[in-house]
Amino acid sequence: MTTFLVGVDRDNTLVNDPCYLGKDPDWKRTLTFCSYALEGLRLLKADAGVKVVVATNQAGIARGYYGEDRAQEVNQHIGFLLKSEGLVLDGWQFCPFVDRHYASEKNLAPDNPWVKDPCEFRKPDIGMLRQAAADLGMTLDQFERIYFIGDKATDVETGLNAGGAGILITKSEEEFRAVQQLALNYPGRVFYAENFKHAAEIITDDIKRYRENH
Repeated sequence: MTTFLVGVDRDNTLVNDPCYLGKDPDWKRTLTFCSYALEGLRLLKADAGVKVVVATNQAGIARGYYGEDRAQEVNQHIGFLLKSEGLVLDGWQFCPFVDRHYASEKNLAPDNPWVKDPCEFRKPDIGMLRQAAADLGMTLDQFERIYFIGDKATDVETGLNAGGAGILITKSEEEFRAVQQLALNYPGRVFYAENFKHAAEIITDDIKRYRENH
C-alpha cells in the first residue's frame, strides 16, 4: 500500500497552549483541543495509507519549566484523550534541546545541558520525523508524500526539509510573513489553512490527485 506521512505540531496546532503546556500543575484540567483538530484527525486517519505523527519542540525543558517526564506525560495524556475519541496516532516525538541562538535570546546559562547546536531533532531539522519513520519500520524516502502541519514557519520548513510540503495554521502576522517567503522559494509546496480540518482537507485532496496520476 502506498504510504503518506503527516507530521503534526502539538502546541497551538493540535492542542491549545496557554504558555508552556505542562508548566502549570493543573495543566490537565485546562487542556483543550484546537478548533477542528479532532475532525481533521478523523479525516486523515480514515485513510489507511496515512500515518500521522506528532513532532514537538519542547523548549520548556531547557528553560527549566518542566522535565522530560512531564513532556512525555503530556503527550501520553493527549494520546489518552484522543483514544477516547476513537483516534490513535502513529507516533509521538519531542525534542528537549534548543540551539545557541535561542539560548542567548532567552538568557539561558552557557552550561545548560539542553543547549545543543547543531541538533538534528529540533525543528526545522527533520530528526523527529526520521525517528518516527524508524519507529514505523520505515525510512522517510519510503513515503510517497510527506506533509507537516503547524502554526509556525519552522513547522512549514520541517515539511520542506523532509522533501515534502508544509501547511501553516496561524493568526500570527509574523509567522505568515515568514511563510510567504518560503512559498516564493518553494512554489507549490507551501499551503495556508484556516484550521486543522482545512489542513487535513488540503492533504487528502493532494493524496487523491496523486493516486489518480499514479
